[in-house]
Amino acid sequence: MKDGSRVIHFIDTETTGLNHRVHEVISVGILEVRETRVGERLNYEVLSEHEIKIKPERLADADPIAFKINKFKPEDWQDAFSAKEAFEILGPILERPDANDAKVNSVAVAGHNVHFDVLMLASFFARFGVTWNPRHSLDTYTLSRKVLRGDIVLESYALRSLCNYYDIENESAHTALSDARACFELYKKLMNE
Repeated sequence: MKDGSRVIHFIDTETTGLNHRVHEVISVGILEVRETRVGERLNYEVLSEHEIKIKPERLADADPIAFKINKFKPEDWQDAFSAKEAFEILGPILERPDANDAKVNSVAVAGHNVHFDVLMLASFFARFGVTWNPRHSLDTYTLSRKVLRGDIVLESYALRSLCNYYDIENESAHTALSDARACFELYKKLMNE
């Protein structure tokens, strides 16, 4: 944080399965947050929130377990964006050229098991000929393992377990924006441990 602040995009995706080569992103939740250090204290300001539903194009390839987890029902996606429309919305949010080097994406992302979300979004962007690679990614799963160091006995380090431990409400778990919000709340707790 050179100037005392940075912007972090807390992200979550809901997908039709776990294989980025086969399965599709059907929902993206993004919480854009400014983190500012004032002395030893960190302050947070939510700059924007986005939830983008994307119509799946290959339902035959979907994993039924994924749909059970994310509670996918076709009628809930009637007004969803096409992949191209979603790409046009997501591009300006997640792809920002660095002021010093226009070839570098300055966006920093955070999420729980964020590497999965980054891989799925990179595959989504690749469909439109764009190589998407955020400058930095921060994984709250890894951070929670480091901060808690095994001192706390949890059933797992899944977002649900950590939300229960920290008393974080995630009323609509496994919806993209709700999970992005829960991840942000978890991040704040972990940074204050």
